[in-house]
Amino acid sequence: MANTRKILERIPEGKFDWQPHPKSMTLGALAIHLANLPSFAVVTMTTEQFDVTQFKATNFTSKQDILAIFDNNVTTAREIIAATDNDALWYYGQ
Repeated sequence: MANTRKILERIPEGKFDWQPHPKSMTLGALAIHLANLPSFAVVTMTTEQFDVTQFKATNFTSKQDILAIFDNNVTTAREIIAATDNDALWYYGQ
C-alpha cells in the first residue's frame, strides 16, 4: 500500500485528462482505479458474490481527493481483514 500511495502522490495536479495512449484510460481514471482497488477487499470479504459491473467509480477533483479515497479504502480493508478469522479466510479460498 505504501508503494501504491507513493505512485498516487506523484500524479501531477491538473493532468487527469492525459492519456498515455489514445486507447488508454485517462490518468485520472487510472488513478481513481488504483485508489479504489483496496475497497475490493471489503466487498470480497463481506459479500457472497462480487460483481464488478456493480462497482461505481468515486468522483474526485484533486490529487488530495484521490489520496483521501485511497487512505480510507486501505484503512477499511485492513480493518475488515483483521476482523476476519482464519476459518473464514480459508472458506473464501475454496
